Amino acid sequence: MHKRLLQKLNDRFDQGDYYEAHQIYRTIYYRLVRENKFAEIYDLLYQGAIRLFDKGEQNSGADLALLLADSLLTKINDVKQLNQDETKVLDNMATLFGKIAAESPERLEFVSKLLKIKYLSMASLRKSFAQTLWSEKNYSDARLHFLYSSDNGDNCALMLIEYQCESAYPCEVDLMIAQFVLQVLCIKNHQLAHNVFYGYTLNHPKIRSSKPPFMTPLLNFLCFLIMAIDRYPGKSQVFNILCNVYDKSLSRDPCYKDYLQQIGQIYFNVEKKQHGSGGGLFSNLIQSLFDMSADDGDDDQQQQLNFQSTISSSSPPTTNHEVDLD
Repeated sequence: MHKRLLQKLNDRFDQGDYYEAHQIYRTIYYRLVRENKFAEIYDLLYQGAIRLFDKGEQNSGADLALLLADSLLTKINDVKQLNQDETKVLDNMATLFGKIAAESPERLEFVSKLLKIKYLSMASLRKSFAQTLWSEKNYSDARLHFLYSSDNGDNCALMLIEYQCESAYPCEVDLMIAQFVLQVLCIKNHQLAHNVFYGYTLNHPKIRSSKPPFMTPLLNFLCFLIMAIDRYPGKSQVFNILCNVYDKSLSRDPCYKDYLQQIGQIYFNVEKKQHGSGGGLFSNLIQSLFDMSADDGDDDQQQQLNFQSTISSSSPPTTNHEVDLD
C-alpha cells in the first residue's frame, strides 16, 4: 500500500519534519479515497493522528482526526467496512476526543460529525465523552453528554455531586439534581432518572440518605415523583396532587413547570395544554426536548445537536435561593 510514500513518511518522522509528514498522510488519504479502501483509510488516519498528537503536533493531529470523522460520516455506511469491531472504533474515537485540545474548535467539530453517524452507538460514545469532560472539570458539557449516554447512573451521580460541591451555592444542593432528573424524565429515560437520583442523594455529603424525608421539599418531591411513575402510571390525579402539594418548591426554577407538563403527558396521561403562538423560551426548549424524544425518524441525531445548543445557551445560572424547609 503506497510503500514508497509510507517509507518517506517514516523518514520524515525520524527527521522531525512533522509538517511534511502531515502532508504525506493527506496525500495517501486522497489516493485511498479514490480506491475506496475504507479499512485502510481508517487505519491510516487513526494511527496518523495518534502519532502526530504524541509528537505534540496538535493542529496536524486534529486535522487527521477530523478527516477520519468526516470519512466515517460521509463515505462509510457500516462499521463492517472498517474491518473493526464497533467497540474498538468507539474506543478509538474516545481516545482521539481526549487528545484534541479541550478549548479548540476542532474538538467541537469532531463531536458534531460523530454524533451524526447512524451506524455507531452514540450512547456509548457519549458516555466516553462525558467521562473525559468530567476529568477536565468541564461539568456543564459532561452533564449534557451523560444525559444521552449509556451510563447506568453511577458515574453521572458522582459527577453531579462534584459539580454541585465545587461550582454551585451550598443551598442549591437540590436544584442540581432536580434539573437533571426532570430533563431525563422528559426524554423517557426513567431508569436513569431513578438511578441518578438515588446515587446523588445517597452519596452527596450534605444529604447521605436514600429515602424520605429528605433535607428539602424539592428532594422529597423528586422522590415521590419517581415512585409515582413506578406505582401509579397513567394516574393524572396522583400527579396533579403531588404538583399542588409542592407548588412552592417547584416555583424556585421557572423551567420546572414546562418540564412537568411534558412529564405529566408522558407518564400520567395529563392532557396537553394549548399554548399561544408566541410561547416562551423554556416552553420552546422543553418542547424541543420532548419532540426529539418522541421522533423515531432519521433526524434524531440532528435534533439532539439542536437541543444541545438550545439548552446550553438558555439554561439560567444558579442563584442563591433560600432553601424552603417547610
